[in-house]
Amino acid sequence: MPRNLPLPNQPGAARHLAAMLKPLIEANDGRCFMLCTSHAMMRDLAEQFAPP
Repeated sequence: MPRNLPLPNQPGAARHLAAMLKPLIEANDGRCFMLCTSHAMMRDLAEQFAPP
């Protein structure tokens, strides 16, 4: 994990992680597998990647 990301329990952590992951996901045509250590982070990331 990059050292410049906020800790998972800090506000905005999912937003920062999603911004870092978005180019990688797009480069793989949306195919990816992510593991989250909590349901809260999984929900927050899902919200970040949900269509507008």
